[in-house]
Amino acid sequence: MEFRTAAEARYSFRPRKIKEELFGDDPSDEEDIVEDQETSDTEQEFDNDDDSLFEIKEEDLHQIKEEEAALSESEQVATSTIRRQRSFVYGKNKHEWCLRAPETGGQPSKTVIYIPAPKNGAVNASSPVETWSCLFTDEMIDMIVQHTNKEIERHVQEMSTNDRTYSTTATEIKAFIGLLYFAGVKKSAHVNIEELWSTEFGHALFKAVMCSRRFGFLAARLRFDDKNTRAERRKHDLLAPIRDLWEKFIQNCMTNYTPSEEMTVDKQLFGFRGKFPAKVYIKSKERYGIKIMCLNDATTYYLYNALPYVGKENTLADESIPSYYVRTICQPIYGSNRILTCDNWFTSIEIFDKMLKEYSLSMVGTISKNKQHLPESFKRTAAAGTVRYAYDSTKTLISYCPKKNKVVLLLSSLHQNGKSDPVSGRPQIVEFYNRTKEGTNGFSQFCSLYSCSRGTQRWPMRFFMGMLDQAGVNSGILFNLLPTNAVLDQREFMKELVLALVTPYLRERAQMPTLRRDIKENILKILGVDDNPKPGISKTDKLLKRKRCSMCPTKLDRKVGWCCYVCGRAVCEEHRRMICINCIE
Repeated sequence: MEFRTAAEARYSFRPRKIKEELFGDDPSDEEDIVEDQETSDTEQEFDNDDDSLFEIKEEDLHQIKEEEAALSESEQVATSTIRRQRSFVYGKNKHEWCLRAPETGGQPSKTVIYIPAPKNGAVNASSPVETWSCLFTDEMIDMIVQHTNKEIERHVQEMSTNDRTYSTTATEIKAFIGLLYFAGVKKSAHVNIEELWSTEFGHALFKAVMCSRRFGFLAARLRFDDKNTRAERRKHDLLAPIRDLWEKFIQNCMTNYTPSEEMTVDKQLFGFRGKFPAKVYIKSKERYGIKIMCLNDATTYYLYNALPYVGKENTLADESIPSYYVRTICQPIYGSNRILTCDNWFTSIEIFDKMLKEYSLSMVGTISKNKQHLPESFKRTAAAGTVRYAYDSTKTLISYCPKKNKVVLLLSSLHQNGKSDPVSGRPQIVEFYNRTKEGTNGFSQFCSLYSCSRGTQRWPMRFFMGMLDQAGVNSGILFNLLPTNAVLDQREFMKELVLALVTPYLRERAQMPTLRRDIKENILKILGVDDNPKPGISKTDKLLKRKRCSMCPTKLDRKVGWCCYVCGRAVCEEHRRMICINCIE
């Protein structure tokens, strides 16, 4: 089967122009630790005029002068042994860089081309809800139902009334998720629940699916793991309350998709201000949250793998935390000869060498100017458009000045020669980086556009809503890649998904005999069902057997032979009215 291209799937999913209270229960007694983390987003690094990170000391001036002399001489053809010796520059840790490109250099030809495409169950998905169900499976829904019902049982034992405390079902949980998505589509994820259900400012779909108190009750009781064993599991796993659900979701994301050869490693932030032991604070963005390390397809933005940041991990000897996350998150693509693009938080000489030599993965990324491997002369600014290259056995280092008083450092284990793009005139490494760096950022923007996340103090609940956002975007990308499916932008896709999630529960609710008539009419209107056929054609007001009036007190024992045309309930003369055929329509 031929699939749509990555560009078609990505751009078709973009939105088209068209003319709070805390969510859930109070948090449990969570430990709360906040890490201060400066953002290392590349764009902000490029725009930072502060050179305090790499002040040039007096003892380094002599080295810089020698390096600059070597840079100028490297442009000439070497004719002497002295010149050959001076064609090298060194970092502070004596790492050697050659200023001349290897004679056999050049960008290696790609031996494997990967076409981004759905696979396994996602190939046969013909509707938004079928695609979504490949990622958020019935097994995951059943897991939520099981643990939520146990929490409801515990809650019932502790309270005196049983009002709206009945157990939930898979159909109801899907409808609950559908309402979360619908609030996101309407940009109402942070609107008060009572307002969403109000007659003046709400939407009919909320009332049709469930009452506001039931919605709030489910939000408070929603659980994702066995609470009886949580304490023991939490000793070894910070994410114990949601680990099983998260692992199943990420595994489904990998099982149903083949990524292209170009991938992005970056960070996504779930905004959250409640208690969480590994919560981070990014000062430049003034945001608190839960940080997720992501591996995205650079061409479609699809989330392929992800690891939540939980602080220090069991890293290898002399391995930094960023290197640990790069090495771990890329395990599913080891040996595939793919290319990774990352920002300067992840980039280091050590991880580039390790990923290339041990796992056959090339990397391209910006690198911080405070790294010990970098020559001092490469950190200094020069005239706009200045490009300087240096090489070691497996990597190319580039110092690029896009404008006056700006210098950008990039490292690549993919490119083996310094060449410029014939169209833009910029270095090929810079062009490649700019083209492939947006995989995770683009995915995060899709997630936030119609986010279903509501204010909450429970971090597992925030995690769950973040997973729903991720599932919505990933399933939309899978859906648009299939040529047999109509192309839908993100909003249209989410609207169809919402209706598909709530429809089974609407059908169940419409059969409830005690449901208010206006709500039932609303449900039938949403379902497109005509429940008021003309009298005398398919319905009658006469009973075959006399029954007690359904509206009179039982003690009156009024037996009647008449019933309602619409609902079929037995009614006496006191509780029935005559109405013509035209009016009943």
